[in-house]
Amino acid sequence: MDIFQIEPGKARAKFKQDMWTDGRFVGEPKMDGARYLMHVGVGGNRFTSRHISKKTNLFVEKTQNIPHLRDIFSNEGLNRDLQGCIFDGEIVRGTVLSKSSEVTKIMGAKPEKAIQIQQEVGYVDYIIFDILYDKGRDVRGLPYETRRDILLRYLSDIADPKKHLDIIPVELQDKERFYEDIIELGGEGVILKDTQAPYGTGWAKVKRKATFDVIITGFEDPTKITKKVSGKESTSRYFDNNWIGAIQFGQYFGGELINFGSCSGMDDALREQISCNRELYLGKVIEIEAQERIAKTGRFRHPRFIRFRPDKNPEQCIYRVEES
Repeated sequence: MDIFQIEPGKARAKFKQDMWTDGRFVGEPKMDGARYLMHVGVGGNRFTSRHISKKTNLFVEKTQNIPHLRDIFSNEGLNRDLQGCIFDGEIVRGTVLSKSSEVTKIMGAKPEKAIQIQQEVGYVDYIIFDILYDKGRDVRGLPYETRRDILLRYLSDIADPKKHLDIIPVELQDKERFYEDIIELGGEGVILKDTQAPYGTGWAKVKRKATFDVIITGFEDPTKITKKVSGKESTSRYFDNNWIGAIQFGQYFGGELINFGSCSGMDDALREQISCNRELYLGKVIEIEAQERIAKTGRFRHPRFIRFRPDKNPEQCIYRVEES
């Protein structure tokens, strides 16, 4: 069957504190896996990612890596009933404590290897949280609450973790407590969604974050060429202005200054100031925000510049390995 080339929606809305109590918003757990759309057809389901293949210029398809999900509606006798539906969801291992690295190992492999890994460690699950097409009808313009009703009507009877297919739960009341419970369990956070908004709008991420003091060790050059939505390429603004692309940073470990990553997030005024005085900023202490620190390497997930810390000495920036 031919499938629509669709990019999954993104959580672009800015989080505001009153979203916790605003009854218009609901909370969903933020899953740490791999985002895929499920295209339902008579011959089975097909799965496309949010990444475009350089070879085909189409969204990457990984259907053959997950034959148990490809055939799930066929096994239930539902493929013909649901033909033309497109669901949005996350491929995970487990639920709240899923790790994207484990899923990437499976979805990034060739089909034979992907199946072998799952036979050894367990099969991945598909957690569905939205519907884009209802039996061929585009429903992306409908409010979230309407799309959710359609989703539940079609899948509530079949959804079962034992079948590796489930519908994401939502919290309507105490969303902040819901978030705190997920964080305490070791999860990533939540997505707050506007129940009156169309698909891909009114979504705000609230993720686990922590701050760290690190030392500026150098700078990365900016990306030279950028590509606009229209497909037109041009030189980047940072390149044209001879500005830095990112700050490299590190911490002391065993008496030696070790690089642990790079970050951005500065406004244009600060980026220009640093770019024009690079030598003056080497060795300065900055505070970064990150989703987590990776125990094996000491590097950070999604680090972001927060501020300078003139009250801190570089010698205070020490990497202490936590004991398990």
